[in-house]
Amino acid sequence: MPKPSPPWMPARADLAAAFAIQRKETLMETVVAACAAVAYADGWVTPEERRRLLAAIRASDVLAVFPPEDVVQHFDEVIARFEQDDAAAESLVMERIAGLKALRKEARHLVAACYAVAAADLQIDGEERALVMRVCELVGIDPAELDLVTEA
Repeated sequence: MPKPSPPWMPARADLAAAFAIQRKETLMETVVAACAAVAYADGWVTPEERRRLLAAIRASDVLAVFPPEDVVQHFDEVIARFEQDDAAAESLVMERIAGLKALRKEARHLVAACYAVAAADLQIDGEERALVMRVCELVGIDPAELDLVTEA
């Protein structure tokens, strides 16, 4: 018979729930950071890119639980990092993105959100396209598989 847990130790279900919440929060932060990188790829961020990010988060069954103000706050923080040191911010974001490679469903959410942000102004410029393709490469998704390959 297993020994009872000490009273201070959380129940297994509570631990599982806490880990699930943490995993989703990490995923939200990674998706938002990737979208910020795509939005900033051309050197500025439009209001429509910000709106598309929020729409992509709301459309995700995994990420819709996050309040829009948290998403916008994290987006603004990442954009501020890009404005301070573009190369360092991009390196950090790409490292986080690569961490999703083994999570196929989450990687698809990430790529779809990035593409939505890139297409926010109805035209995907070269820098945004290159960054979306790089995101696809980092997570191991063929852009053609998701109909992301379009004319340059």
